[in-house]
Parts: sequence; structure tokens; C-alpha cells
Amino acid sequence: MSHAVVVCWWWLCDLEKGLRCLKLWMFVSW
Repeated sequence: MSHAVVVCWWWLCDLEKGLRCLKLWMFVSW
């Protein structure tokens, strides 16, 4: 869960890069 918070915070910091990372993270999580 801690990792998710860091990713969310990083996503807010870098929306463009975070969007791509979020998609990849979602794929790995699924």
C-alpha cells in the first residue's frame, strides 16, 4: 500500500510521465 501512495504522489508531481507509469503499474498489479 505504501508503494501505491508513492506512485500516486509521483503521478501528481509528473502527470505526463505518471500517466505512463500508472498504466504500466496497473498492468503489473493486475
